[in-house]
Amino acid sequence: MPLFPRLKTLFVALLFSAAAFAHSDLVRSERSEFLTEVNGEFSPFSIRSAFVRPGEEVRVAAETEFRLQSQTGLTLQEEENEWSWMAPEKPGLYKLEIVPPANKAAVIINVFVLVPFEKMKKGRLKGYKIGSYPRGEAIYSRPAGFVEVSKEMVETFVSPSFQLKQFLCKQSSAFPKFLVLREKLLVKLEMILEKVRELGSTAQTLRVVSAYRTPAHNRGHARNSRHLWGDAADIFVDADEDGRMDDLNHDGITNLADSQFLGELVDAMEADVAGFFPVGGFGLYPHHRASNFVHVDARGNPARWVGKKAKKRRLSSRTRRIPRS
Repeated sequence: MPLFPRLKTLFVALLFSAAAFAHSDLVRSERSEFLTEVNGEFSPFSIRSAFVRPGEEVRVAAETEFRLQSQTGLTLQEEENEWSWMAPEKPGLYKLEIVPPANKAAVIINVFVLVPFEKMKKGRLKGYKIGSYPRGEAIYSRPAGFVEVSKEMVETFVSPSFQLKQFLCKQSSAFPKFLVLREKLLVKLEMILEKVRELGSTAQTLRVVSAYRTPAHNRGHARNSRHLWGDAADIFVDADEDGRMDDLNHDGITNLADSQFLGELVDAMEADVAGFFPVGGFGLYPHHRASNFVHVDARGNPARWVGKKAKKRRLSSRTRRIPRS
């Protein structure tokens, strides 16, 4: 079945969600004027990313007429509003551009050609320690490969508000570094950021405490943590950059209630735009001393949990009253 007819079904959801943010110049500038699909992944944003193996076909469709432009390799028009491009054999970052009619802005696709999983030897790639992935099926099958990240690549925008460096594993190492990342997570984070901006936040991005974790770095955490598969992030909203969750519920203090409020927003978004807003996990961690961060992921099925409870003394120490202006 051609990709474009499926776009019409989801375009209704796009119009619904876009209307809610139409008053915001900041949000509007980061959305595309048309919905796009890349290898089955939908996104309404002006910058998007794709992660493919060497030689893999990249299929692109859009809600409008367009041409697919690339500086490397041939692009072929397959059907009306559908093009394809073959990824090179050499891993690296390649840019595609969805160029619509003159009255609309283009969409950038950052295509990361992966280093295949089987290139890893004894748990390492080019000296970078990854470790052993737990055996599993379906969403727990081993990754197709890894993004090789050079020092020059870290500030690449993988979506309008997020850079590649925000998703790197926190383990100490020289470059090149390697990571796994899924675009569904990027779409989810962008839409969460849109929602808190709609409610008055001036955050330019979300603070990412932890995103990708190598199995070696993940020791001490859940064995099958979604962080290993690149579709999870521990985040908080920090517009004033003080290292703490902002007062999202506008009650004059910052505490665990703001993290709970963020969870309610995620629940509402999953319910209101089911099939477009990526569904997944949401976890609260009241024991964290600094920020009351939350876990979000795009695993494909809903999951909710609360981490270990903090002692009352420690929990109360994280409550901060906001000075009234």
